[in-house]
Amino acid sequence: MKKILRQGDTFIETNRKSEIEMVINGITLVSMVNSKLKSDKYYILTNKDDKTSVYVGDKIYHGVDKFTGQEGTVSLKRRINFDNKIAGSTVDNAHVIKTKADYNVLLTPTFTETSSINPVGEVSQAFYNDIEVDDLGYTSQTITEVNQGKYAQYLISFNLVAEIESKLGLMPYITLSGKKEWIKNMVEKFTFTFSGKKANVNVFNPITNSYNNEIAESNTTQFLSKINFKLTNDVLTTPELFNRLVDDNGFIHFIVYADPAVPNTPSTLITDYIEAEIKLKTEAVLQVPRVPLYEVSQDDYERVLTEWDVDKSCQIFPPVDGIRSLTNPYIEVEGLVYSTFYVDNPTTLTSGMFADVELRGYDGVNDVLRKREDGWIHVKEWEQTELTVLDYNAYFVTPHGGKVVVFNSLTKGRIDEFTLENGKIMIPSLMKGKITVLYQLPTAVAIEMNDKVYGSAILYGDSTVKIDSGGTITYNVAQKKYEYTKSNKTLYPMLPSVQRIEAHYMQTTSEVLDILSTSAQTNDSARNSLYNSMSNLREEVESLKNENAELWKMVQYLLNK
Repeated sequence: MKKILRQGDTFIETNRKSEIEMVINGITLVSMVNSKLKSDKYYILTNKDDKTSVYVGDKIYHGVDKFTGQEGTVSLKRRINFDNKIAGSTVDNAHVIKTKADYNVLLTPTFTETSSINPVGEVSQAFYNDIEVDDLGYTSQTITEVNQGKYAQYLISFNLVAEIESKLGLMPYITLSGKKEWIKNMVEKFTFTFSGKKANVNVFNPITNSYNNEIAESNTTQFLSKINFKLTNDVLTTPELFNRLVDDNGFIHFIVYADPAVPNTPSTLITDYIEAEIKLKTEAVLQVPRVPLYEVSQDDYERVLTEWDVDKSCQIFPPVDGIRSLTNPYIEVEGLVYSTFYVDNPTTLTSGMFADVELRGYDGVNDVLRKREDGWIHVKEWEQTELTVLDYNAYFVTPHGGKVVVFNSLTKGRIDEFTLENGKIMIPSLMKGKITVLYQLPTAVAIEMNDKVYGSAILYGDSTVKIDSGGTITYNVAQKKYEYTKSNKTLYPMLPSVQRIEAHYMQTTSEVLDILSTSAQTNDSARNSLYNSMSNLREEVESLKNENAELWKMVQYLLNK
């Protein structure tokens, strides 16, 4: 039987013991955010949280999507809310909402608390939970102040540096001051949205250390409504220049408040939902883009959102940092104990294998890891190197095949306009810098891998085959076996997943039908495969007969003693 395995779980039905023979394809992933897209290529976006949008021409793509026929550079927009916020923590969500009770002045981020009575503090977890979804008021939070002159209010602080670097990519600066200036200049528009009843919204100015009452926006009704506070760096379209509102730590702060309490009328602030959006300029270049926008083959393009749902698409094409290739593929089979295989948690493992290898693949050409009669080999098609560019030239005298792919090492953007002449790569658009060159070898090289492949994937009965990659391999001295520690598949940055393993295994009942129905085979090859399969089956039957005969001899011996 033949089955294609990919990252995740695959169920296999078989009724005979068989080792899975595998051909594992390599893959190299690099985000196309800083590259110029081409209309004849296929692109997919696998942003699982659905908060990042990609602008290409007049089209907008977000979440898990795919497109072709588009050309040019892209720009990004990131949506921020509190749907994964844990009160007291800034690890997963770096933005904070604070409030102060019984206070007659609008709260500022520079406020220093001196009182132990009603001190300023972060809102509750229940507050975050109720404002995380735009549900038209189904869940909401209410703050009330009854004392005259007091404000029902809260201060929202958005950490722009953390949001951009953790979700979109690293900025081309190391210092906080450099990152702050980059944000000031590269954000095209920032929009803060409040959804609720009768409220006022204003933005804190760190230069004047105050709020400008003239630019405050309000919902003056008792009906649920939205306030969209839009900021740009164009004096004709903004109440205040965005670049004047980002503080030295890379934050921007908004105050939301109700009218102050008066006799017989409390100050009441009802909030349904809070959101913000960062729209970057087209010319904004991220040093290490983390948006999973990839160029793929037509075959993979057609599988996304058809054969592969949202979860599977994101699993196969995770967000990676920079230029990353498939490393250390791992195959686990539930159902059998196989003594030569060992991982970090042996109580849950039954059978399988892993390999200490890096497998590249790009533009339809892939490294492969496969097993021949004499053992495992790595069929190497690609190599990668870093070069220095001076005066638009980089020396490249290495023999290579027909495919040479060049990336800017700083931005990870693909460079399409270059020429290969006299042992040099000539790049008109880059006078000085570093480039990463992914080049096809003149001929494929077979490297023996028997000492780098551990265990065997054995099937017997119905089994679930678990595919993983990117883990670390260490030697356990006490157990005298190699261990595989799985990588974290939930945090940025991730590593490329296994996209394709061609797995072959024995199955008596349907093996012949499978061979005859394989469209890639000719009649002659089908007959040869059938003949080889039947020969193998006959050999196995003879082996079992011999084993039974030996067992019978042992029984007879014991009975005669």
